Amino acid sequence: MAETTVLCFCGGRRQPLHKVPLSLSMVRTRAARRRDAPSLVSDTWSHAASFLGAADLFRVEGVSRGHRAVVGSLTQDVWRGAVAAASPQLSELCRASNWSPRTFARAWLQRWRAAGPGPSQVDEKPMLCVPWNPLERVAQADGPHVVFVVDGRAEIMALDLDEPISQARDRRLISHLTNDKVYSDEDVMDLTTSCFLIAQDGSSIVELWDNATAYEYSGGLTFEHGGIELVAVHTNGANCDAPAQILMTAVRERENHSAALLFEDAHPSFPADVDFVTVMAYLHFDDEDSTLHRMLRAEISWNIHEYDTLRTMDEVTGVFAAALGNHPATHPDSSAVFQEASLDRH
Repeated sequence: MAETTVLCFCGGRRQPLHKVPLSLSMVRTRAARRRDAPSLVSDTWSHAASFLGAADLFRVEGVSRGHRAVVGSLTQDVWRGAVAAASPQLSELCRASNWSPRTFARAWLQRWRAAGPGPSQVDEKPMLCVPWNPLERVAQADGPHVVFVVDGRAEIMALDLDEPISQARDRRLISHLTNDKVYSDEDVMDLTTSCFLIAQDGSSIVELWDNATAYEYSGGLTFEHGGIELVAVHTNGANCDAPAQILMTAVRERENHSAALLFEDAHPSFPADVDFVTVMAYLHFDDEDSTLHRMLRAEISWNIHEYDTLRTMDEVTGVFAAALGNHPATHPDSSAVFQEASLDRH
């Protein structure tokens, strides 16, 4: 082991006092000590950051390089807690899907949704207009996840494989949301549903509707328990450069005119090269008795509205994919736009 001599000063002269063994751990540069020693400031920041919500964490991250390093050092558990606080209904799905909680937290904060108050019933559905190439069909397995939320539970919807009729299977998605709860008629009508499009890696979210209530409950089925109207503008069509707001207004004017012309053959037509589909949600129940009901499954369907022109699973999934692909967080110059159903329907 190396030794070092300890000197003392006496009368201005250096005098050797004794020799001390020199450990390698004692021979360290100032940079090494700074690198290896715990930083009280960094530890304090990391501890404090673990109590912040997702939005605050991303704000702190943008303050400086040091703050970015602190936020970057947070564990997955801290981010899972931030996701649970920001979106408790989707936090378990995030964990089960093995999505990065940090990535999902950012996607949730940047989710694309209709502006203004959330829709509640059929005549208040939001409308979303997106550019769409009708030649690019997307298989349901390759498209974004359609996530349905009811009574605090979220599940990814799937094809109805129990449906023997292929045509019916091609126009709906289901989710088995069975639980041990029973609901009264009043409870059923108080249930709200939400629906999201989520990228398969959890990095992007489009909110189709949120906290929608049922229009009616009858025969074990809620009707129009949330929904959205999708307007798909052909990317190479006659109206590809037309403002989305004008096209959506034209679509709704057709609906308004149709209500006034129920018994006439002449109905205003949709704008050229523009397709339309209404997606609606339903909840199925099994009656325990005349007053109590058990939830069996959730369903979203299309090809129901008289003016739907998009009917197949591949078509609707293609429009879902177009909506996610035109998310303003990644495509700020896209022509896609949400419009609340507050547009005049009278």
